[in-house]
Amino acid sequence: MIRLIHLLKLWEIGFARKGNFPSKAPAFQMSEWQKWLPVIDENLCTGCNQCIEACGPACLELDKQIAVLARAATCGSEEHCVGACPENAIRMEWIPQEMGASPQGYWRHRKAGSAWNERDYGVNRT
Repeated sequence: MIRLIHLLKLWEIGFARKGNFPSKAPAFQMSEWQKWLPVIDENLCTGCNQCIEACGPACLELDKQIAVLARAATCGSEEHCVGACPENAIRMEWIPQEMGASPQGYWRHRKAGSAWNERDYGVNRT
């Protein structure tokens, strides 16, 4: 079972409301915005803490000895956690998110019926 607790938490606190788009971004439907985020397979995660130590923005934490994405908004989409995991329990996926006023990480959006347009917001990819 893949842990997508962060998505459930966002829905529970009303994160899905419309109107939180940055002023320069077109106001598409929320479902049309996606962010490149880590997804942890709880069946493979051993709670070794290596992904948490590798995460610069500190968006991961342990919950019952399983790594979880606790702060999706601060994730820089840099994939350091993926490379640090000795069990290959973390993979990156496009996850529907609402873009806040100061986006971080790697995002994509599209208008209905058009191709995806990807953008890198504030991530220094070297």
